[in-house]
Amino acid sequence: MLLVSHRTLYILSGAVWMIIGVMLLNLGIGFLMHGVSATGFTQEGYSSLFTSVASMTSSSENAAIALVAIAFFIGIAKGRLVMQKAAMKTSLRLAKLQNPTSLSNLYSKSNLLIIAVMMTLGMSMKYLALPYDIRGIIDTAVGCALIQGALCYFRLPNSSESIS
Repeated sequence: MLLVSHRTLYILSGAVWMIIGVMLLNLGIGFLMHGVSATGFTQEGYSSLFTSVASMTSSSENAAIALVAIAFFIGIAKGRLVMQKAAMKTSLRLAKLQNPTSLSNLYSKSNLLIIAVMMTLGMSMKYLALPYDIRGIIDTAVGCALIQGALCYFRLPNSSESIS
């Protein structure tokens, strides 16, 4: 059994959230910008939402930027309202454990179930044939929220003495 400090668990969990968040952010922005190229915009694969935003912003490039901004706003809100609370709840759970503790204590069974459901939903978006803009907004928002939550974990080691 591998024993690690609470500080290591906080950093490891934050790193996992950060890596997945950056990957989703990159994927989401890629989906939103998919049809925008130097030769012009390709409507195929996008929903009417993108077309509506493009008509309001006067170009497909501006529409993509507007949707990225909206997704960032949603992601930051989710990060502050949900992900930071989840990180704090995990840190409080870990603080009750003996230090050092087993690496297997990083996530509770309920956390692992939520992670499995989220991964299944994320992978199913590919098979549901969601339009690029909708999938891009979701991936960008979730990525941004995960990054926000990861930052909370990275701040925890500095205050772990007050938690433990």
